Amino acid sequence: PPSFQLLSAFLNEKGPVIELDLDRNPQIPAEVDVLFWVQPSIATPEHARQLQRFLESGRSAVLAGSAYQIGYGLEGDVVNYQVRRTPPAWGQLLQPFGIRPVPDLLVDKNTGPVSLDLGDGNLREVVAPFHIRVLSAFYNMKGFSMPARGGLNFVAASPLEVNPQRAKAKGFQVEIVGTTTESPRVQPLPQGLFTDADLAAGLAVPKQNLLVLLKPDDPWQGQLFVLASAAPFKDGIINQPGYAHRVFLQNLTRTYGEPERLVRARVEKQAPQRLTPPGTLARFFWRFF
Repeated sequence: PPSFQLLSAFLNEKGPVIELDLDRNPQIPAEVDVLFWVQPSIATPEHARQLQRFLESGRSAVLAGSAYQIGYGLEGDVVNYQVRRTPPAWGQLLQPFGIRPVPDLLVDKNTGPVSLDLGDGNLREVVAPFHIRVLSAFYNMKGFSMPARGGLNFVAASPLEVNPQRAKAKGFQVEIVGTTTESPRVQPLPQGLFTDADLAAGLAVPKQNLLVLLKPDDPWQGQLFVLASAAPFKDGIINQPGYAHRVFLQNLTRTYGEPERLVRARVEKQAPQRLTPPGTLARFFWRFF
């Protein structure tokens, strides 16, 4: 989306960046080594199939999104919020892999500021209960090139519910990489304007998944890394002081750009041809025959 241009700029420091319009064309070019897919707006069964084929080729994908977004306003000195639901594509894309983004408003005790322009022309730091600050103690980058360093800001996160059996059927093992603290709360997405005072209540729940990694059973296949919010990659947040978003991104590019991983991905693998369903006339002919 347009508000993620800095992500492309930072990735361009590591190698050439190809910007794809997957809404119009689900095909992922063969020369792509790592796919960063942020907040998809269209997801058909063909999109899921192309993503599966991309992973089977040995390449890895990083997906980030949420079931909702938050709009900000200012009434006097009080900051108010409004929920905007995103298209169902985010859930539709993850569903075949055994992951479901829960469409609840998630809050936690660990929060952090986000610099926002609320219409007065000046940036203002806003600390909201849904600005979840994920400290390095709550995400473990074991198996990546670098350990977890610094905090990440997950704004308007949709907790990731995992079905290990479904993931296993796709050939993946599930690894929970990052969670909230032990004290998160959820409530239904509010209708209309609301403020911090409206978020004081909520249902107490166990730790909620924010970072999920699908590791393939076949070492020749790629990994699928899912974030419960696109905020760590968003302009104005990815480069915000006090957070480790740049280090986190560098960790991903180092991990999925390792020469050994790229060589395995570029080895040509023989795969069975995809069967296409016959047309109406062909079905009639073969049934008659």
